[in-house]
Amino acid sequence: MWQIAALLALASALFFAFVQISTRLMSTTEDAISAFVITCVLSGVVSAAALPFVWTTAGSILIVTSGLYLFRAEAGRRQPAVPDRAEA
Repeated sequence: MWQIAALLALASALFFAFVQISTRLMSTTEDAISAFVITCVLSGVVSAAALPFVWTTAGSILIVTSGLYLFRAEAGRRQPAVPDRAEA
């Protein structure tokens, strides 16, 4: 009767609606950054439940390299500017 793909699409739509509604409700009590962090953390925790079933080595390498790139980009953004030697 029900195919698994149809159930997965329905579950995905329901979870997306839940995230949108909960984010909208949080916007009345939380500032934008807090709501963003809470939404990301909760989405990550819920998504992590599927990892044992879909994890592949190629995917893990992509995740690690993406994370390292983001950490490097953030470190470069936060690093204080070094004055030019010609100015000193």
